[in-house]
Amino acid sequence: MPRIRLSDVYGPNTLKMIYEVFDDLLRLTVIERTAVNPRDDLALRQQLAEILLTLHSGGEKNPIELRREALKRFRGQKKL
Repeated sequence: MPRIRLSDVYGPNTLKMIYEVFDDLLRLTVIERTAVNPRDDLALRQQLAEILLTLHSGGEKNPIELRREALKRFRGQKKL
């Protein structure tokens, strides 16, 4: 099964916005991610990415709202 890249699905402007929001989320969640075992950091990053892409595919296009809702959902979920 071939890999699907974000660039296969999203245009350049949308992709840039998604990466910027994801970078912001990584900065905003550094405390939560470093509080767990370092081996779990990748899983938490993946969890953040899944939340972000789910929100975006659900229709949210505003980067500020994406960031706010993704943080709310991430912090509300049970950690590893």
